[in-house]
Amino acid sequence: MNNKMKSHLSLALYLCLSISAIAQGPTRVEVLEIQTEEKLIAAQTDFLLQNYDKAIEGYDAVLELDAQNDVAMYEKARCYAALDRVDDADKFFDRAITMNPSNAWYYLTYAKYKEDALQFPAASEIYRRLSQQFPAEPDYHISLAFSELKAGNLKQAAQALEDHKKLLGPTEENTLRLFDIYKRTKDYDKTEEVMQDYLSAFPDNTTILLQYANHKASRNQDAEAKKLYGRILQIDPEHSQASIQYAAIGRESQPEDEQITVLKTALANSTVELDDKIKQLIPFVEKFVQEDKAELGPALLEATEILVQTHPYDAKSYAIAGDVTAQLGEVDQAISYYEQTIELRNTNYQVWEQLFYLYHETYNFKAITDKSDQALSLFPNKAQLYYLSARAFAQMNDHEEALYLVDENIYMTGRTPAAQYRALLLKAEILSKKDPKSAEQLALKAIEINSDAPAAHRVLALSQITSDAKKALEILKAHPEPSSAEYYHILALTQAQMNSGTQAEAHFQKALELQDSPLIHMAYGDYLAESGQSDQSQIQWTRAAELLPYKDPKLQEKIKQAQNP
Repeated sequence: MNNKMKSHLSLALYLCLSISAIAQGPTRVEVLEIQTEEKLIAAQTDFLLQNYDKAIEGYDAVLELDAQNDVAMYEKARCYAALDRVDDADKFFDRAITMNPSNAWYYLTYAKYKEDALQFPAASEIYRRLSQQFPAEPDYHISLAFSELKAGNLKQAAQALEDHKKLLGPTEENTLRLFDIYKRTKDYDKTEEVMQDYLSAFPDNTTILLQYANHKASRNQDAEAKKLYGRILQIDPEHSQASIQYAAIGRESQPEDEQITVLKTALANSTVELDDKIKQLIPFVEKFVQEDKAELGPALLEATEILVQTHPYDAKSYAIAGDVTAQLGEVDQAISYYEQTIELRNTNYQVWEQLFYLYHETYNFKAITDKSDQALSLFPNKAQLYYLSARAFAQMNDHEEALYLVDENIYMTGRTPAAQYRALLLKAEILSKKDPKSAEQLALKAIEINSDAPAAHRVLALSQITSDAKKALEILKAHPEPSSAEYYHILALTQAQMNSGTQAEAHFQKALELQDSPLIHMAYGDYLAESGQSDQSQIQWTRAAELLPYKDPKLQEKIKQAQNP
């Protein structure tokens, strides 16, 4: 320990020294010292056993023998601190320091006590007394500076750091701290002075150079910033942040797509941190997605392809590539990127949700049912995953699992009308054939939430087809959806139930004009087969099989039977 920060001897050592003295034959003074030491040891034992009140009695006994015993004063202060008797702790810490101002440990313990109580101004005052007592000790000036920073006293913190700098010269620690303070106080002359002082002594410190360059860039001093970033790259050609910041300087004056292109060199540099690259790309991705800036698409596509090639084992590179390709309508590629994302790191909920949406968009219901258990075990409180999974299980004709999942969704979204509306309609669709009456009641509940939505009336009509096709037709015609393929699909099913063959076929064909859906092709094929048009049904089923990204056993069997009647 620094000899200027001398602590009292450990009591065990103190006792050993005393025993040695006893062996030589104690004087009256020595007997008093031995008694004092014994009482100190006993009090200290009580302190260690957390018997603080008893320890205080012991220290009082010491002070009765030796009123100027600073060790007893200090230990008594610690007892009061442990008992949260703040005023008493303050009083005895001060007395200990006054009795023995050369014991740095007293100051440090007292200051730490104040810091733990979040009394930073008081801690600062103690550190100030300590640094004044030991002005040549650099560490005490640093402690004072940190305490003043916590207290919000930037000017005093700067002065303490300047005193530290006078003792040791510019160090990385005092330079960065002073630089930060002067930036916060907008004393830019001082920021220059601090940086120049350090760099004149240590010109190759890339940590300081980077802070200086970033500061120049933030003040739009691009030429100076670029020079500093270039200096860093001369020292360390693979410096991650300097590389990407060097590429970014001055690009704001260029068109946004060209700005992205300028980044390509940095993006392709494998030594540049992926997070730094993504930070540069995110603003462009947000504009591309949120503001629909299509002109950014090609440049962003190229940029994300570079990320994937350069960081093939990092999930984040695939995630951002998935976002860009999904927005560009490259759905299959987006799915591939998202699948690789969750393969590398499966904890990003947004990726799972987006992937499930894209599976629905491509009718890949089997992919959802295969991954549903994994997704729901990772995110058991995400209602949307239950809904998307329920839809997929319904399309795979696993109605029992679909109903379980949609019921969970209904329970989880009880206070969200929009989500309740959607879940009620899904459950009504699932029950429309098995339990039309319940389906009707669910559709009516959905209509209570949103009476103007045609989709609710469409599902209500679906629940009526088998029991009252005429009523279903009336509901549909009262709430037309001229741009909805599903509307014409249900209209066709209704006409088929009413034996209006020509109209049913016309509505199936209209639905397929609006959406080339395998589900509509399957339903149309079923209708044609029931009408005895096996050749035409085979065409529809075959097209459905082409659109589905997986083999549906029931559909394959229908095609086989149509081919071999």
